[in-house]
Amino acid sequence: MREVVAAGLPPRYDYLWQVDPTLAAQANRFIDAFNGLFGDELPPADAALVKRYWDASAENKYVGRCVRLGFDDSVRPLRHYHWAVRRDDRGQPTVHEFWDAEIWTTQRYGAELGLRESWTDFWRKT
Repeated sequence: MREVVAAGLPPRYDYLWQVDPTLAAQANRFIDAFNGLFGDELPPADAALVKRYWDASAENKYVGRCVRLGFDDSVRPLRHYHWAVRRDDRGQPTVHEFWDAEIWTTQRYGAELGLRESWTDFWRKT
């Protein structure tokens, strides 16, 4: 992001998209799979949407996102492996990895963190 300031006017921001096309294609494969798995509506990785992604990042709306990545059926009860995004002691986003006998959803994890807005609701508003 680059800030452009004219005398006496509020700053205007120019959002620059400098993403290798191969990386954008791989990101879109992930986004398509993610949307298919979770029923979300994450927008594609596209230069036209760079401001949306910048705003989402700046607002840290990804905190509380939780996904089940796998399970261990060699133990009883069955254990599910999760990744969730939360803040560390310095307030920086970090991945919380954990096992549990129950499947944790983003809604449940967000409720535990005191979050009220769902990830999908955020993307629909922006």
